[in-house]
Amino acid sequence: MAETLSVDIIIVLAIIITFLFALIVGYFIGKSKGKSTTAQELEKVEQEFKHYKETVSCHFGKTADLIDNLTHCYKEVFDHLSSSAKELLTDEQLNQHIQSRENKTVTLTYLSNEDNSIISKTIKEQETREKGIELLAEVAEKVTEINDKR
Repeated sequence: MAETLSVDIIIVLAIIITFLFALIVGYFIGKSKGKSTTAQELEKVEQEFKHYKETVSCHFGKTADLIDNLTHCYKEVFDHLSSSAKELLTDEQLNQHIQSRENKTVTLTYLSNEDNSIISKTIKEQETREKGIELLAEVAEKVTEINDKR
């Protein structure tokens, strides 16, 4: 009977040791697979973020180009209106139009250099905005570079 007891104890100990060994091996196998999945998810998120930053950078570049085009077109329209007004209207008609638009935000100026200074100021303000947009695009590129290094 003592012999069967020691055999039973050995069998129980073998089962317990095998069970603990299986738990430890299973834990480490599961942990390594979990890291692999997490690493893949991290890589996916990093790629999406990189794509987003590139999209933002392209957006600011395109916006700056469009504002340049808009400014150029605005100046062409203004020049056309100015030259047409000089050709088609009398001095009295020009003065009437200027006076009727005197209190408005956007005015047609086509008589003197003083009036042209308003347009010059508007163009300079537009150029300042464009420089700001270019600066934003540069900042976006720098942020992209810094984040890429991480």
